[in-house]
Amino acid sequence: MLTTHQFKIYDNMIRRIYSCTDVRKISATVLDHLSFLVPHDSAAVFMVTPGTNSFAAPFFVGLDHMYFKQYQEYYEEKDEYKQKAFARGIIPPVDKSSDYFNYREWTKNEHRVDFLLPQRIYHISCVQIFHLNRLVGMISLHRSPKSPDFSKKEMELLKMLHYHLNNVFEKATIIQTTQVDSKDKVSDIFGLTGREYEISTLISRGKTNKDIARELFISENTVKTYIKRIFVKTEVSSRVELAFLFRL
Repeated sequence: MLTTHQFKIYDNMIRRIYSCTDVRKISATVLDHLSFLVPHDSAAVFMVTPGTNSFAAPFFVGLDHMYFKQYQEYYEEKDEYKQKAFARGIIPPVDKSSDYFNYREWTKNEHRVDFLLPQRIYHISCVQIFHLNRLVGMISLHRSPKSPDFSKKEMELLKMLHYHLNNVFEKATIIQTTQVDSKDKVSDIFGLTGREYEISTLISRGKTNKDIARELFISENTVKTYIKRIFVKTEVSSRVELAFLFRL
């Protein structure tokens, strides 16, 4: 499927992104290499606000940052591409705008006409990033009206890359969230109560059930009950996995 040259680029990108833990460095590396594997005229990497699917913290190539503020303030709610992709309930890991639209009909949409086309965004292809089945990021590649749509072969390549991209961005997002965000932010992501967050934090510090019971003045059986609930909410199966999620 890949030429020797493409495989070298593909392999180099995979090696480099797995050595990064910073979201912006990963974004830059991915977009730099993707330009040779799936050519595009502009691109963006968006982090997604958990629970709302609103875009945040963009990393752009070939686009003016001022447009993102316009998108947040006005055009996001008129984004039919986003609406159609998310309306299915299960968001596809990889998709493109022509999966959803007859382009002639799409020209009636204000977001398409007044926002995308002035930026010469005609064809769009996206790779979605998930964590615990929640959308946490998106890589968006764009082509101008003079360029062809993303081919079946190119979409297959993006599907091949999805596992690695999702894995790397997911881990970086977890680390960034647990290191920087507040208690309320982390609790919101997993739907934890204050006590569940407190116990999760103690587990991440290597505390045993007996240690936790003593520190919180509750029984060990109560601690075990809380841990079962925490495991269900965070979708982990061990204390090691939970400790990784709540790395401090």
